[in-house]
Amino acid sequence: MSPRHQAVVAALQLLPMAFFARQVQRDISSSSSSGSSTGYGGSWLSAADIGVGTSLLTMALSCVTDLHCRRSFLRQERVRQQQEGQEQGEKLKK
Repeated sequence: MSPRHQAVVAALQLLPMAFFARQVQRDISSSSSSGSSTGYGGSWLSAADIGVGTSLLTMALSCVTDLHCRRSFLRQERVRQQQEGQEQGEKLKK
């Protein structure tokens, strides 16, 4: 996938992950004992932080994977071109 499409996929994950994080935080704060508070309270800021963090980690993982695949492809392409060059050199010698 191109980097632009990877960025779009990561951006599309931002809102659902923020909603999910907010719901989890609300469940944690409501399930805690009545006398203590976790401090989360389902705030949108911390939920947005989790959503942004998830998107950034998704992009980082995509970039690392893409870099590895590109290097492998270029290495294979270089070997193929060297083999073709050697074959053409042998044809010229004949």
